[in-house]
Amino acid sequence: MQIVFSEELDKILAYARDEAMRTGSMAILPDHLALGLLRHCENDACEALDISGVSREELKHFIESQLYRKDAISYSEAELVIFSRASRDVLNISILEASAAGRDKADSSHLLMAIARHGDSLASGFLRQAGVDRDRIADALKTVWERKESERQDRFRKAVSDKFFELYKQNDKIYS
Repeated sequence: MQIVFSEELDKILAYARDEAMRTGSMAILPDHLALGLLRHCENDACEALDISGVSREELKHFIESQLYRKDAISYSEAELVIFSRASRDVLNISILEASAAGRDKADSSHLLMAIARHGDSLASGFLRQAGVDRDRIADALKTVWERKESERQDRFRKAVSDKFFELYKQNDKIYS
């Protein structure tokens, strides 16, 4: 099975490029991937961080405090900003995580597990310091997915109930 990046992950990668340029780096590092993930923020990975007790704001500030350089990279040089070997490794691990989960698309959750698993970045160090590893993230993601499935089922039940009530009212008018 060929694994591709989800639209969500494509956006995160674009944000990672922006973060590298903003922090003055010609290479997109795993920490820029983490900043891109945090910047996207409406994703399962960020919810898993919250459940795991990781402050996204503290993680962001910690990474930025170590990466930030005085001069940002100009947007005219955006095509020169490339993924570092370490970032390519993290993206490959993301694909492996997606494959192991039986998914055909890698997304934010697979990227976060890959960052934690890779272990050679400020972000992974911060997570380790907070007592959060790949397995804890996987458990938090399971909680996120179970909650979302429960919400989906509740919406379905409500829609069916509303439709049933609407049909009941129509029948009541017909037979009254």
